[in-house]
Amino acid sequence: MELASVRGCRRIELTARADHPRAIRLCQTHIFILEGRLRDAERIDGQSHDLFLMAKLLPNLAC
Repeated sequence: MELASVRGCRRIELTARADHPRAIRLCQTHIFILEGRLRDAERIDGQSHDLFLMAKLLPNLAC
């Protein structure tokens, strides 16, 4: 995340499967905030899965 900030990125986004609590906890540990739920966004082996959209805002180093 430091590299992204140095390169001028202000935001990092990711998705995590809604039924994967360990992945969600990992994201929250790194201060990613839940911003929304993408219903039936992923299909694996014929089953639909919801995804959580999570994001983290980075500090602006130029300020």
